[in-house]
Amino acid sequence: MQNNKYRQDWATAALQEGSQDAARRQQASQYAWDAYNRAHGAKVKGIETHLSSLAARGQKYWADRIKNKQYEDTLGLYQQDIDNRRLALKGLLEGNKNTPLTSNKSTNTTQLKNKFDPMNLHYGNYTITRLGEPGSILWRNY
Repeated sequence: MQNNKYRQDWATAALQEGSQDAARRQQASQYAWDAYNRAHGAKVKGIETHLSSLAARGQKYWADRIKNKQYEDTLGLYQQDIDNRRLALKGLLEGNKNTPLTSNKSTNTTQLKNKFDPMNLHYGNYTITRLGEPGSILWRNY
């Protein structure tokens, strides 16, 4: 009987040890699962942060590119206007340079009036009806 009691005590102790070991393993497994979830969440958050940063940089790049294009277009319009005025002034000055100086004021006044008429600019063999109008010699296609 004594022998059976030892066997019973040993089996009970082994059973308790086994259940305690199982409880420790389950607890360790739960800690490992929680740690995995935290690490995976941090990884996903890092990826999302990186992707949103990448998207923001891409959006800023395209916004800056559009802004620069608008600036270049505006600058091109101003440059075209300057070129048109320079060309018109050059033509007017070259046309007036060949005008003979005579004492007949009415002839010179008529010539100058035609040269500086804002709706019709005449110089050389060219006539411009309106500055910058499509089809005129001062129109530049970009």
